[in-house]
Amino acid sequence: MRITVADTTVDAYDAFARKQGKPVDQLVEAQLARFKTLEPGTRAVVIGKDDIEKLTIALGGIPVKDAADLVARVENLAAVSFQHIRLNFSPQHLAELQHRAERQGKPVEAVIRETVNRMAEDFFWKSGGGESVLVPATPKAEVSHPAP
Repeated sequence: MRITVADTTVDAYDAFARKQGKPVDQLVEAQLARFKTLEPGTRAVVIGKDDIEKLTIALGGIPVKDAADLVARVENLAAVSFQHIRLNFSPQHLAELQHRAERQGKPVEAVIRETVNRMAEDFFWKSGGGESVLVPATPKAEVSHPAP
């Protein structure tokens, strides 16, 4: 098979191949092999080395395995599930959480914990008129009961 490629593309691959100490044919074949599972015409998002490093840091230091892994981890960052109800957070919601945390001089996680605690208080204390026997408002390790 013969494929015509622009000179600028060939020059870029040739320079990279020299750095790698490999023939340019081998490099181009490996690059094409990465995309062989995609149907022709499929839109692919290529993430450069610097951006991969930024993603790895943003996602807790664990490298991204593949597209499905990236999608799942981004979904986890931007949503909370309660039973079968998913609470999605827009970039504006996340920015607002960050703003509130900065204004209060707290980490975002602390602001989120306070919000969850308020939700638990509303669900299990205020709405029912007293302490729930089945669901404590705080984790078991933090629940204290008076001695009988």
